[in-house]
This record gives sequence, C-alpha cells and structure tokens, in this order.
Amino acid sequence: MNSFLKILTLGFALASLICACETIAPQGEFSGKLLSNSSCKNELAVIETEKGDTLSCIEYKYENNVLHLQHINAGFNCCPGEIYTTFNLNGNTITVTESEKEAGCMCNCLFDLDVEIIGIEAKTYQVNIVEPYIGEQEKLSFTINLAKDKSGTVCVKRTTYPWAMNR
Repeated sequence: MNSFLKILTLGFALASLICACETIAPQGEFSGKLLSNSSCKNELAVIETEKGDTLSCIEYKYENNVLHLQHINAGFNCCPGEIYTTFNLNGNTITVTESEKEAGCMCNCLFDLDVEIIGIEAKTYQVNIVEPYIGEQEKLSFTINLAKDKSGTVCVKRTTYPWAMNR
C-alpha cells in the first residue's frame, strides 16, 4: 500500500508539471514601452550614420510576439526634458505617438528611440508613427507583414529643420 501511495503521488506530481508547462506562456495583452533614447545627435559636428540626417527611419524586428522598433532621426526639442511614447492598437493599425515633456530650448535636434511593443501577432499591420515636428513633411506610415518579414527598414526623406542640417 505504501508503494501504491508513492506511485500515485508521483503520478499526480508529473501530471501537474505537464499541465503547468502547457499554460506557462499564454499570449499577452498589447502594450508598449520606450526602452531608451539617444542624446541630441545634432551636438555632433556631423551625424555619422548611414542614414545621415535627411532620413527618418524605422528599423523593425519581430520575434515571440514582440515588435522591436528603432526610430532613427526622430525630431524633438534640443531640451525635451523627457521623451515619451504612447501606443495604440486599433484593429490592424498600430499607432506610436512620440512626445516630449517640454520644449526647454530654442532649438530642435535629432534623437534615436528604441521601443518594444508586446502582444503582437504575426500578421499584417499598418504602422503609424506620430511625430511632433514633421510639419507638412511625409508621415512615417507603412504596412508590414510580420508573418512574412520578421525584420526590415522603412525610411522617409526629411528636408527641413532639424533634419538636413549637414548637407
């Protein structure tokens, strides 16, 4: 009888472990966060990247329901206080809105932002980046198919201040 209880207990323990493993990674809820931002890039004599300062680009990478975005050459005030991002998912449209705490100086400059968005399925999305200083320039808005393309780069040309200062 003692052996029977040990085997029964071991069986329940194994069954519990197997059941727990099947439910460890449920698909998460949609959320996003700003991971980091660079300092003002215009403080350098020349912006030394392959993108220069005439392009505003999103480099994206997708894995495990997480979409990583790097916004290269995002325009903000030179003294933004703190840079913020908010995220919205409406159907198949992802909107990332960029903003700053304050416009503390009489100048603007370029920054790089790193963000991640969690709870994204591998399907097609329209991505809209809402930027505070683009004026009438082309919006950074594009379609990605994450079931097909796990990474890529999308750029738009910028020709007015704070872009295109080092031509």
